[in-house]
This record gives sequence, structure tokens and C-alpha cells, in this order.
Amino acid sequence: MLKLHKSKNKEDEWILYNPNNFNNQHTHVTHLRIALKIKYLVTHKILPTTKNLRFIESCIRVADKGDYKKQLKTLYCNLKNNSNI
Repeated sequence: MLKLHKSKNKEDEWILYNPNNFNNQHTHVTHLRIALKIKYLVTHKILPTTKNLRFIESCIRVADKGDYKKQLKTLYCNLKNNSNI
């Protein structure tokens, strides 16, 4: 279960994290709408349709180990390799 909190250090920042493993599974997001979208996608194990590498990287950071995280990493690598062409 992912949790979302407003950052205490920066006014315009949100922290999305797994309460069971904060050190390894958290990400910082500047917009609440984006944080909620990441939370929804990861909770329901839906691959993002965006080509924004930062967004996909944030999904990877908060996802649990398993097939979904592998799919996200594959998507990230494919998009990163295609952007270098």
C-alpha cells in the first residue's frame, strides 16, 4: 500500500512511498496529480502510456519486486535506447 505525504522541506513537493520500505521505495514528485497517477498505476499494476522517462523511473522506484517492476524497467530501457537514435 503506497502512501502520499506533502514534503516538510519543500512546499511544492510530494513524497510517494511504501511505508514498509521507505528507504528503497520512495520518490519525490512536484505535482499532486502526478503523484496520484503514479500511485494508481503502481497499485493496479498498469503500465504507463507516457514516454516521460522521469515518470516511469518514479513508478519503478515505488513498485514492489516482481513481474510488474521488470516490465517497467524494460519499458524504461526501450524508451531510453530509442531516444538516443
